[in-house]
Order: sequence, then C-alpha cells, then structure tokens
Amino acid sequence: DTDLDSGGSFSWEAVSVSGEVLRQFTPQLGAGLSLRYEYENWRFSDPRKFGGTAPWGSVNLPQVGASLVYSPAPEWTVLFAPSVEWSYEQGASTSDAINYGAVLVASRRFSPTLTLGAGAAIFRQLDDTKTFPFIAIDWKINDQWTLTNPFSAGPMGGAGLELSLGGVGPESRDF
Repeated sequence: DTDLDSGGSFSWEAVSVSGEVLRQFTPQLGAGLSLRYEYENWRFSDPRKFGGTAPWGSVNLPQVGASLVYSPAPEWTVLFAPSVEWSYEQGASTSDAINYGAVLVASRRFSPTLTLGAGAAIFRQLDDTKTFPFIAIDWKINDQWTLTNPFSAGPMGGAGLELSLGGVGPESRDF
C-alpha cells in the first residue's frame, strides 16, 4: 500500500512466470529462447490526482526473447539478445502495447573470476525509444563477495550492479 501525494492510495500484486533455454551448438556458438508472463492487479483508492478514476487495473506483460552467443576466441564472448514485450491493460489491443528492442554485449574473460565488457541496449517503448550503454561485469572478488549485473535482456530488465555476499547472487556466466 502506498499513499499518493494528492490524496488517495494504491496497492498492487504481481505474479510472474518465466523460463529460458540455451543450447550450445558448437564451442563458439549458442542460442536461446526465453518466455515470460507477468500479471499485475492494481487497486486505487480515491485517486484524486487521476480525476477520481483509476488510471489502470489489471495489466498483462507477456514477453518473448532470443539470444545468440558467439565466442570468436576462448576468452571473448559476444551476446545479441532481441526481445518483444507487450504491456497492456485487460481488454486493450496488444497491437497498441508492443515494446521491442535488443541488447548487444561484448565481453572478455580475464581470469576464472573476472569478466568485463561493454554493451548497449535500444528499446522502442509505447511512446519513446530508449538507448543506453552499460558496463558488463562478473567479478568474484573473493570467496564471499561477487559483483555482477543483475539484469536479463529486455525492456523491463534492470541495469546496474549487484554486490552479493556469500554466493547469494547469480552464478558466474558468460554475457
């Protein structure tokens, strides 16, 4: 539950289901497919800021993505990951709710505990195109601390860094 500055409040619940499969065809080439579905149920109480009417209620967010991983040399990896997502309220047309784009990352494994790279993402959302560069990192600092990017490719994926303690974070992976 959250209060709105101009009065009223809202609350929401969400359920998300996802799956991913990756197949290594050769030591240099792998490809994958990911599917995700999220359902959100929003409730607004006295939404004065929105003219007294709730701006949305039930929201569907299905997504399909692919990934192509290429390793031109044992220490280098290139990832290309396009995806398509729909974000729409119950009863709306999916053709008016499409978001799509791709992530491209090139990384180099410097040691078994350190992989660094650079990437860029571009996504067309409902009313805007967003482009952003980022640094890719997977660093097992010591037996307790790991620093990684906690994101999955896609318009809703979060960028940034995650410092985790005691192996709680993502396992070492190629970007």
